[in-house]
Amino acid sequence: MPDEAIKKQLRRFLDATAKLLNEESYHVSVAYGKSSDVYDLACCDKGCWKIVKVCLDTISRHELDMLLGFNDTPYDNGTILQIFFWTAQSKKPFYRFKLFYNRPDQPIPDELQKLVK
Repeated sequence: MPDEAIKKQLRRFLDATAKLLNEESYHVSVAYGKSSDVYDLACCDKGCWKIVKVCLDTISRHELDMLLGFNDTPYDNGTILQIFFWTAQSKKPFYRFKLFYNRPDQPIPDELQKLVK
């Protein structure tokens, strides 16, 4: 698939993810600047912040390592990482993994390991 088509799909899934998060969270925002290299969205739930990465089918080892090692948010107390996985034709994400913030050496669930390329 051409890069432009993939970028267009990812933008569509980013919008769909933001709508899902808006229904269950507060203060949903898109990442800008250097943080946009690590994650796509940030939002506030009751008592915690979520940093969200949106992926099409898989995530690269480099992207996952950057996300797990990210420690540059002022909301480190109670912050969690969440990865949304979408397929090209899906209406809902097929996986929504939650991981610990700023723990690069945490154990990765087997289901997520299968999606790391």
